[in-house]
Amino acid sequence: TAPASGDALTDALMAMERKGWEAWMKQDSAGLQATTHKDLSFVDITGKATHGQAEVLKGWTDGSCKVSSVDVTDGKGTMIANNVAILTFKGTAVGTCGTTKLESLWGTTVAVKEGDAWKAVYIFETPMRKS
Repeated sequence: TAPASGDALTDALMAMERKGWEAWMKQDSAGLQATTHKDLSFVDITGKATHGQAEVLKGWTDGSCKVSSVDVTDGKGTMIANNVAILTFKGTAVGTCGTTKLESLWGTTVAVKEGDAWKAVYIFETPMRKS
């Protein structure tokens, strides 16, 4: 569990994001479904876009990624509408997807609030610049 930011929105969005990353690491389809919206769109670090929760989850749980740990840090949540917020964060995973070694990335997640739960509806990954 990460330290609280003191900002309730950021803390709630980071909890959703962290739960999703941990579910991805465990190939836990139910956990991923619980943290994502049915209209989910995902743009991965290579720029490939996948649309629809079922299609995105199929790719996330196909067994091609072998991940031993994940971390989500440096989050900042911003409300943009009554029940819509954006979370920007740093995501780190140790492992591989296929033959590619995973590297840290900047993530942007647009989330919608359904009842009391935040759910990711649009996820965009940006590679970190190599210095």
